[in-house]
Amino acid sequence: MDMSDPPTHEGVQPRTLPGREKINWGVVVSFLLAGVGSLAIGFEISYGWTVFRNEHAAYWSGLCVNVGTTLILAAVLVWFEKVLLKKVRDENGAAVAQAAQAAATNAAEVTLERLAPRLDEIEDELRLRAASRAAERVASAKEVAETPTFDGVEDAFLDAASINAIHRRAYPGTDDEVRSIVVPAGDALSSPRIQVEFAPATSVRSARLVLTHLPSSLREPTTVVWLPDNDILEALATLKDGMVANGERDAAASFSATMLFTNISSLLGDAVAARQGDGAAWLSGRPVIEMVRDGWIATEGGIEVRGHGTVAHRKMFGSYALGSNRIVNQRVSREPPDGLHAETWRVSVERAGRYYRGVAFPHLLERQPPPSWLDPDS
Repeated sequence: MDMSDPPTHEGVQPRTLPGREKINWGVVVSFLLAGVGSLAIGFEISYGWTVFRNEHAAYWSGLCVNVGTTLILAAVLVWFEKVLLKKVRDENGAAVAQAAQAAATNAAEVTLERLAPRLDEIEDELRLRAASRAAERVASAKEVAETPTFDGVEDAFLDAASINAIHRRAYPGTDDEVRSIVVPAGDALSSPRIQVEFAPATSVRSARLVLTHLPSSLREPTTVVWLPDNDILEALATLKDGMVANGERDAAASFSATMLFTNISSLLGDAVAARQGDGAAWLSGRPVIEMVRDGWIATEGGIEVRGHGTVAHRKMFGSYALGSNRIVNQRVSREPPDGLHAETWRVSVERAGRYYRGVAFPHLLERQPPPSWLDPDS
């Protein structure tokens, strides 16, 4: 088969047997020459000076003419048969290719018609499930303020963590997936700040919530581990007693359990709504770190204020110079942008800078063991 022949239709080349469409010009020419020669002999017999001129001339002349005519006709038929065969095969190949293309197109249309209802059902089901899960995440965050149980807070953290809506805190020496937020246990800027860390259950350790009071002074933080079997009143009472023991009696006195869980609920709700793209969300969707006060939140992208967007990006806070506690490349202003409360701005910049700049001597932090409450036996 001549492999150089182009495809006849949509890349489909008709099947051709070897040598069937090639004209044998040797046979054609031989037939033509033999036929012409026979005609010439017949003419010579009839009109020339040959031995047949006077004896049976008509018979031999007619015989030669018939033979010659037959050979010429055979030559023409050999040529025409190959041309006709090629044309028929080309047309058949094109028809087969068109039929195959039509069959494939028809099959695809039939398949699509059969699948279209099923695909529509899948799309509808996916939308319903996504909407249901989004509503569940928001509901679990709201439930923290209404029913502050361990299971309720755990569910809210798990839902928020499932979409990476809250900050992940890494401790050197462990791969535990600890999620962390900080909220005030009150409605004032001076209210005690409580860090809430959640460590999910593992094969060797139960889930736990860790409440830590972050003092504004250089005093030691106060930490209490809230386990599934512990009563919330017992956990909070232990926390407040520890704050008093560490010299933070004023902070302990202003501690509000109601505001603590209200702010946890609000922060988780805002974080989830923004992360999943709810219409009423006002945050950017970056994982949240701390609520400075209502409407002021430090996220992993910067300080965000309700109605103002991101008012100070993370990169504006600079970083510590290598091997020192000197801050370099800091571009955040001490003065608040127009329309923002000055004292809230000052506290927000101070609080957010602790997260964005990291630590002055990271090599010292790497040497510290992970907290004891991450141990399997704790």
